[in-house]
Amino acid sequence: MAKLTLLEQIERDVLTSQPLADTLRKCVVLGGKAGSIELREWATRELRGYDSKDDAPDYRTVGAAILADGVTGNAIVKRQQIAASSIPNVTQEEISNQYTFLEGIGALEAAAASADRSDNGFVYLSLPMASEIGSLMDEESGNRFQRITALYWSISGVAIHGVIDQVRTTLAELVAEMRAGTPSSSALPTAGAVDQAVNVAVYGEGARVTVQSAQSSEGSSANLRVDDDRDDSPSWTKSRRIVAFLASLVSIGYIVAEVLGWI
Repeated sequence: MAKLTLLEQIERDVLTSQPLADTLRKCVVLGGKAGSIELREWATRELRGYDSKDDAPDYRTVGAAILADGVTGNAIVKRQQIAASSIPNVTQEEISNQYTFLEGIGALEAAAASADRSDNGFVYLSLPMASEIGSLMDEESGNRFQRITALYWSISGVAIHGVIDQVRTTLAELVAEMRAGTPSSSALPTAGAVDQAVNVAVYGEGARVTVQSAQSSEGSSANLRVDDDRDDSPSWTKSRRIVAFLASLVSIGYIVAEVLGWI
């Protein structure tokens, strides 16, 4: 059996239950071999995590309820849901009913597995400065018997699996775009084809590229066809009609000049 190319290995891994961390590491290697900085950077960020919410893709933000544990008098409170507006003003800008996963894909897969093993299918992540926030909330409540012991987000395992699935789908689109832009005779896509695939699959920019192979007696050749959505847009169609109309006017003028000259 012929050895699979690196691109074929990535395609196989994406279509199976192979851990995404392993597949993304292969993408880093493929980006290095092909000379694509775009692929290496995206795969590395998904592996190592993102620095801030602004850097993270939208699909890494999920809904998250804020829960509190505490005591009030003789009562013990567990997993009491509270509104984000109940959080003191000094911290509200950082805390909401949404959570953005900045962690690497390995940590996300581990969190999803933890949710699957839990009784209710949720994972719990502590709020930043939870102890200080709890103390402020106790003071603002006016109840000297209240004491908040824990503040945390409750996130469904289904939501975490959704984030992981988004990464897997992006990888599948990357493979499809790289295959479409690579001749069947080439084991490795070019840097341009890989960068184009990343722009389309990850960032939703650029046009799709397809390699069309032409057979002849001299051998085979490959032509690139760019699928540009502008052909279907009304403005683009209108522009082409205007150009065609102007061209026809030029042709008519040329014919009239020729007739006058003949007369």
